[in-house]
Amino acid sequence: MEVLVETDVRDLAKEIETKKDVNAIVFDGIITQRLVDMANDKGIKYIAGIKSTKIENKGNVEIITAE
Repeated sequence: MEVLVETDVRDLAKEIETKKDVNAIVFDGIITQRLVDMANDKGIKYIAGIKSTKIENKGNVEIITAE
């Protein structure tokens, strides 16, 4: 496990779309449904963030928050 890229939160979605073989997303923001859906589509296993909105996780992404 290594850091693939560091980016601003506003560019996170673009980075997710362009990267391959991502295992986890760790960021200092709010985990949204859009982010979870993107992670499921890309096969990402973990998302860690400050907190999350109401999420319907239809895949295998494990959501980790500080709450």
